[in-house]
Amino acid sequence: MTLSDLTGMPPAQRAENRPQPERTAAVIAQAVIESHPDIVFAKDLDGRHQLVNSATARLLGRPMHELLGTTARELVDATSARHMEDQDREIIATGETRVYEETFAIQPGDPRTFVTTKGPILDDDGTVVGVFGVSRDVTESKRSAEALQRSQDQLAHAQHIAGMGSWDWDLASGAVTLSAELHRLYLTDPRTFVPTYENIFEKIHSEDQAALAQAVTAAIESKSGFSVEHRIIRSDGVERVLLSAGEAQCDENGALIRLVGTAQDITDRKQAEQELIQDREFLSALLDSLKEGIVACDAEGRLTLFNQAARDFHGVASSPAGPDQWAHSYSLYRSDGQTPLQKADIPLFRALNGETVRDAEIVIAPTRSDRRTTLVNGQAFYDGDGTKLGAVVAMHDVTERRALEDRLTYQAIHDALTGLPNRALFADRLGHALRRIQRREGAVAVLFVDLDGFKVVNDSLGHPVGDQLLIAVAARIGGCLRPIDTVARLGGDEFAVLVEDVADARQAIQLTERISTALREPFALPDRSVQVTVSTGIAISTTGSEHPDDLVRKADVAMYKAKRTGHGRYKLFDDDMDEEARSRLVVQNDLSQAIEQGQLRLHYQPKIPLTGPSEPIWMEALVRWQHPQRGLLQPADFLALAEESGLIVELGRWVLHEACRQGQRWQQTHSRQPMAVCVNLSARQFHGGQLASEVEHALRTADLPPEALMLEITESAMMQDVESAALTLRALKSLGLQVAIDDFGTGYSSLSYLHHFPVDCLKIDRSFIANLESARHTRALVQGIISLAHALGITVAAEGVETAAQVARLRAMGCDSAQGYHFARPLPADEAAALVPELMS
Repeated sequence: MTLSDLTGMPPAQRAENRPQPERTAAVIAQAVIESHPDIVFAKDLDGRHQLVNSATARLLGRPMHELLGTTARELVDATSARHMEDQDREIIATGETRVYEETFAIQPGDPRTFVTTKGPILDDDGTVVGVFGVSRDVTESKRSAEALQRSQDQLAHAQHIAGMGSWDWDLASGAVTLSAELHRLYLTDPRTFVPTYENIFEKIHSEDQAALAQAVTAAIESKSGFSVEHRIIRSDGVERVLLSAGEAQCDENGALIRLVGTAQDITDRKQAEQELIQDREFLSALLDSLKEGIVACDAEGRLTLFNQAARDFHGVASSPAGPDQWAHSYSLYRSDGQTPLQKADIPLFRALNGETVRDAEIVIAPTRSDRRTTLVNGQAFYDGDGTKLGAVVAMHDVTERRALEDRLTYQAIHDALTGLPNRALFADRLGHALRRIQRREGAVAVLFVDLDGFKVVNDSLGHPVGDQLLIAVAARIGGCLRPIDTVARLGGDEFAVLVEDVADARQAIQLTERISTALREPFALPDRSVQVTVSTGIAISTTGSEHPDDLVRKADVAMYKAKRTGHGRYKLFDDDMDEEARSRLVVQNDLSQAIEQGQLRLHYQPKIPLTGPSEPIWMEALVRWQHPQRGLLQPADFLALAEESGLIVELGRWVLHEACRQGQRWQQTHSRQPMAVCVNLSARQFHGGQLASEVEHALRTADLPPEALMLEITESAMMQDVESAALTLRALKSLGLQVAIDDFGTGYSSLSYLHHFPVDCLKIDRSFIANLESARHTRALVQGIISLAHALGITVAAEGVETAAQVARLRAMGCDSAQGYHFARPLPADEAAALVPELMS
């Protein structure tokens, strides 16, 4: 096919050369090909381009004349060229027109997709002489289609993941369109289920239909939207919860044309929410049941948790107070309960700042409830990525424990009866005072104050009265002191006074006299008035070099020196007293060795019957000490020291065993006039708790019949604890021995308790016997004791009998027996036994 340009020819020539019809058709075809927006080309059987249009040249970026005669291998990559050559051969072989989709890169990195129609070029005989093609670039439309498909796929996938489907309700036609996911939610088959409003509404739970219908109607009427949670019943009968939401759409004239919306399956979310609510309620109940206060805050310090115990501690509910206001809002103080906590010291804020808080003690002191002492533990908490979410603390209430510890601490350094400092606290204050005078001039004095005759008050009036007296004495001593001075109770009836900044001994003596004068005034106790005196020892330090215990000891030594000179005296310590105290210590050590080395002896004093023969004759055992240097010592020389040191228990045990052995010897040698032994018990022995077993052991060891033993206990020892004394006496009586109350009459309350005590004999104290002839009221009292004892079936013995007149008077009163120097002094066992026949005759 050839195209000729006739534009410049004259009219006549143009007429001669006017193309024939077939040539006109070719021109038209060429114009159509040139104007065609798609790629148009023709190839010969060798694949060389014989025709290309402008669109082809633009695509390839080369002039058309350069493209003529080229093959595909010269224009595109080898792979794409091979594909094109295969297509051309297929067209030539079949003679058919076919459509291909192919992708190749015209420019590097820019693959393009083309849809190409290829067909054969035939000559007049129908022989294939080439291949033509028309190719359209569909890259952008294909990409758009793919993007649309991806969006649709993603939407469907997202709806599936979210359990959410979409719907479209054309109000004019009534047609309802459901997405695939909505069919899945309703469990309907899109091929058979007709999605009308009525059919869909049948799936709604009957109890939720009214609410949903009302919401839809309101949306239609107001041309707005709606959102409703409701239940559906699927085709398989399973109930699910959906969140249906819709929105009205209007045309350009404002007329409502459709409702569109979504429906999401929120069954799992609702269940999770319910479980979360249950978990929160459980956690809240659990936290509120704890005794520990739990408080938490978020990462910004806003309070998020306040359990019931925490609310009780603070006396308020939680509030939005920030960290800067926590201390003020919740009345937080240091452990002293006085110093307000600063923000940086608040345990919750410390935990929020990353500190692991352990046993931080704080005091919560709200104005409208009790203050609490708490130990706080806490730390910050984080999510899985390590991001701080907040902090939490637990407050353990230790108020009662701290109060108990404070009480125990107070009790450890204070006297339980008087509330005064005890020995430990006194020593501590004295130590501080001594150290102070080492740094500056001055002196410190210690007064050791002991009540005279306090034992008599306790024994006669009872321990409750004695306790009241001690409390009153403590108050009076304190009233004589300056604020800087200290009075302490060291034990029993012993008090110590620390006097600081003493100018000289005279000032200490003046204070001692002031205290003595104050204490001599009668004490008005309930139901009675009591008057006491005190013995006081004074020790002074001017250097502060002494140990506190040493200074107290010196004052104690001086007090004993004052007491031995008489009641109501005081003594200032000197070095001679130390020597005397050391001598007493030597005697105490010697006494301990005397028990071990057999230096003790027993003398016996008989008790003579006054009203008739007596079986047996009772011999009272009295201890003596055969000192290797000082000779034979009487009880007055060592028994008080034995009492003070506690050796009286061991000494009394020796006396008991030795007397039982002597009693057994008398049982074997004095058959005509049987003799039995009496043994005195100290108060320590009587209240030791093991007396009955010790007595039983002594009887068994000596093989002495129980009825041949009488134990004598002083009335004052019994009156220390009446109930305990009664139990001990019954235990002794159960062994079969006899019991006597010694020194009877010195305890004013004893008569009222006499019926409590299972005793066999009363021994009237020698102080009554001494005044028997001179004092009528004494005779009346002795007669009353004898009559009362006999009425109770108890015998009466008089001790300290010195004259025949006393014997006659006692016999006339009906006294059963007597002992004293009138009959015999205490003698060694053999001498005392030899004297008995003469005394009985």
